[in-house]
Amino acid sequence: MKKISILLLLISCMFFLSCEKDVLQQSEPVDLVVVEAYLYAGENVDNIYLTALLPYGGADTVFQVISDAEITLTHNENSYQLEPADSAGFYRYTRTDLEIIKGEKYQIEFDYFNKTITAETTVPTPPTGITISNTAIYIDEDELLANPREFIQNLPQIELDWDESGDDYFYVLVENIEQNPINIELGVIGQKFSNFQFISKPVKVNSYRLMPLIIIQQYGTHLIRVFKVNKEYADLYESMEQDSRNLNEPLTNITNGLGIFTAFSCDSVYFEVVQQ
Repeated sequence: MKKISILLLLISCMFFLSCEKDVLQQSEPVDLVVVEAYLYAGENVDNIYLTALLPYGGADTVFQVISDAEITLTHNENSYQLEPADSAGFYRYTRTDLEIIKGEKYQIEFDYFNKTITAETTVPTPPTGITISNTAIYIDEDELLANPREFIQNLPQIELDWDESGDDYFYVLVENIEQNPINIELGVIGQKFSNFQFISKPVKVNSYRLMPLIIIQQYGTHLIRVFKVNKEYADLYESMEQDSRNLNEPLTNITNGLGIFTAFSCDSVYFEVVQQ
């Protein structure tokens, strides 16, 4: 459920701004289900999140988590019943007979508010040929403290490249994966009290440059994953960058609801931030 939390607030804000206007223009406002459902190739299904957009008090709408839906995930005509997770509103599949396979199509379905909510997505193939320009960056804390601006400016940028893929979209996720990460103690960079994480917006290119000032926050091993994403996810991100006053219709691929059901696949490389 950690992956979904990265975008949860942004997506909820976009739906609230756009859905509120749409719902209130109706003569009889209706309760709506908002779906945030993500499948990851080769991983367990545990990133399914449901909320209800409820008309409240005439001029307002509120979000409320849904923890009692009976959700079915279908693949190749085989159905898999999801169950509520420990966190309210989340759902998961805990058995081992369901695989999320690249290139395969999946459907989601459940009944709520006297409607059948459905959606489908295809798992993209992962990016190939990922290379990284630097596998390690070395931090001399004496030099850093003596002249932090110059030191940071002179750190090597990290260049990621992968094979051309036509019109595909990608995003980059950087995570410190140490069990007890050590912070780089400098006010210019800032302290982090949990594992550092950075996520880019979707890009339609086959390279990405990671700026040291942004990602050099902690010592230790960092996992860099390059995700290939479906167009519905990229469209959602682009819509969040618009002025909310221009949002006429919320982007969604959910039938009888709002939100997104999409899939990702990735490949990864590593780099180290080393204290000298």
